[in-house]
Amino acid sequence: MGVASEDVFTRPSQFFYQVVAGDCDKYNHLNHASSFQILERARWKALGDWDHPEDEVIKSGIGPVIISIKAEFRKEIRMNESLEVFTHAELLNRRFFYIHQRVEVNKILRLRATFKHGLFSLDTRSLVLIPESWSRIF
Repeated sequence: MGVASEDVFTRPSQFFYQVVAGDCDKYNHLNHASSFQILERARWKALGDWDHPEDEVIKSGIGPVIISIKAEFRKEIRMNESLEVFTHAELLNRRFFYIHQRVEVNKILRLRATFKHGLFSLDTRSLVLIPESWSRIF
C-alpha cells in the first residue's frame, strides 16, 4: 500500500486548521496523536463534501472504520502554523477503500497519510459490502 502522490478522487476536499498549544508536544511541534485527530476532522468534512455528512452516517447505522494506517511525517509542524489538509478517496474493492490525505503549510508537504477503511454496521457489528450510495463517490 503506497501513499498517493497525486489526486485520486475527482472531488478533493480541503480543510484548514491552525495549530494551537494544546496540539503540541514538549518540543513545540504538532504531536503525532494530535495530527491524527486533525486528519479525522478533515475526513469527516470530506465525507460531508461527498454527500455523507456525519449525522446522516450515524443515522444510517453504517459508517467508515479504519483498518490500517500509513503515515509519513515529512517535516515538523509548529505551533501557530496554518495547515491545509487535502483529502481524496480511492475505491479498492467491494469491501475496502483508501482515504489519502496530505498536509501542507505554505504549499510545502509536511505530512501525508493513507487510511484503509471498510464500512461497519452498527447493527451486525461487522464489516459490510460497500453499498451503491457509497460507491457513487469513488
